[in-house]
Parts: sequence; structure tokens; C-alpha cells
Amino acid sequence: MMSKSTAPSWFTEAIAQSPTLHTLQARGAQLNCLSWGETTRPALLFLHGGFANAYWFAHLAPALARDFFVLALDFSGHGLSDWRDHYHPHDFIHEISKTLAHFNLNSASLAGFSFGARMAYLYALQYPKQVNQLILLDPPDVTQYSPYNPFVRLSTKPIHYYPSLEAILARFCLIPKQPVTHRYIIDFIAKQSIKITDQGYTWLTDSNLFAKFSYAGDNIPRPSSQLPVTALIYGKYSAISSPESHQPLLAIHPTIQVYCLQNAHHAIMIDQPLALLQHLQTLLQSQHPPT
Repeated sequence: MMSKSTAPSWFTEAIAQSPTLHTLQARGAQLNCLSWGETTRPALLFLHGGFANAYWFAHLAPALARDFFVLALDFSGHGLSDWRDHYHPHDFIHEISKTLAHFNLNSASLAGFSFGARMAYLYALQYPKQVNQLILLDPPDVTQYSPYNPFVRLSTKPIHYYPSLEAILARFCLIPKQPVTHRYIIDFIAKQSIKITDQGYTWLTDSNLFAKFSYAGDNIPRPSSQLPVTALIYGKYSAISSPESHQPLLAIHPTIQVYCLQNAHHAIMIDQPLALLQHLQTLLQSQHPPT
């Protein structure tokens, strides 16, 4: 698949609309959250995938912010948020709850990608009245409790530092690997994924995130199988999400609307950003018609 490197005007205009940065506390960690739009509008909270961050949605958020108050959270261990000594799904579910509380939101729509889709699903099961609409973006089998990702090595490893910005940007890649479509989106996301330290350039995300997961021998309580209005959007060529992986979820929740994005792999917001944006606008406006 051909890589496109020249950014179109819609993209440059979108990322030029800088988000507002917020910080909040959740279980001893300081979290970073981005926002676009007016707080009086219906809320939409984006939840990123593993090893990603809030800026994966920065090229989509401004268009949605015309009708919605759009948020994108950095989970702990990701982006500008603090790292933890150990991670548990309870932590991420609590972080979603604290984000809504920070903005005094009684409810919001959740759009979770990959790992974020799993956390959005678990949150919606526990707090269905706080979720206006649930949108799962290229999810794995979210009915499985474990967030184990077979593409991620689970052994701990030292933090790696790079001597220059060019050197670390050259190492940025999508997980799982897939063809590069829109290079300008990947380049933008890559630049939002690194930090400079005294030792050199390194990644913002905790590289030992999954190696530090702890389950403490318990499962997330699932008090109800009821979900809010839910949609699932996946890439036709995704290595993570497929009609087969959706079957356990659809067996429990047969009313979920499923949409397939053609010419897309796992990173659907990179491969088909405008098609995804159109789906999101249609789905969200079906629950909150623009005034």
C-alpha cells in the first residue's frame, strides 16, 4: 500500500487547533487529558490503545468538537501521565471515572481503541448509566479479561535512550506492524510520543507496561450484561479485530452495530481517518442531534 507523506489541508487545519491540557489525580497518579470544544456540549471521551496516547485522536477531535465536548485521556503509563509500579484494569477503569468527575460530567460517550476499547467496555458494564454511547474502535475480544497482547514482549527491559530526535523518530512503528498509509499522521503521532531527558530521547509510554500488569487473582465485577447503545468499527485487514473475534461479544450483546472500514488495518484512525470521522459523527449525532 502506497505511503502518502504530504498532509492535506483538513489535517493541517485540525492539528493547528491545539487542545487544552488538563491534569487530574487518580490513585496517586497525575493524569493528562486533552479537550476540544465547549463544556456545555454533550461529552465524548476518547480512550487510546496500549503504548499510545491522547494525541492519536488529535486530528479527529476538532471536527467533532463542533457539536461535542471532546476529551482524550492519557491512561497512566502513557503519554504525559505518570507511570505506576504496577497496573491493574481497576486502575484504568477508575481513571475513566475520575476523568468524568473532574469535568463534572454525569455521563459521556466513550470511544475506545484497541486496549482502550477493552477498558471502555468494562467501564460501561459497571456504570452503564454514565455512558451515553459506547463505540469500540478495532477492539480485540473485549469479553476476555486479560489485556495480554501477543505482539508485545512481556519480559521487563531497561529504558532505551536515543542520541537524537531523528534517531528515535526512525524507530517509531505501529504495533502490530502494518502497511504505512498516511505518513503525515504517523509522523505527527510519533512526535507526540517522545520526551527528552538528561540521558537522551526516549518514549513517553512505560515500555514495561504489560510486564507490570497485576491481576491480584480477581476479576472485574460485571454486575450487568446491559450495555448502552453500542457500535463497533473495525478495519477489514486488522490483525487484532475480525468477525471471528467479535463473535463472543455479539453472542452476549447481539444488538451491537458493526461497521467495517475498507482498506484499513488495526490503526483505523491512521488508515481511514475521514471514513472513521464520518462514522463517528453519524453515530454520535444519532444520540445527540446537533441543535
